[in-house]
Amino acid sequence: MKIVTDRLGTTVNTAAALINDLIAYGILAEMTGRQRNRLFVFREYLDLFR
Repeated sequence: MKIVTDRLGTTVNTAAALINDLIAYGILAEMTGRQRNRLFVFREYLDLFR
């Protein structure tokens, strides 16, 4: 979350809401299965290289 808050210059709550929205819209997918230190992928972008 720190990377998102630093890059966007926003609060943790705002960054978390943005990430949750991107997951809900199917843009991002969480790939670690953890609650902390999660990693997300943009599957459509990665699929371009298959």
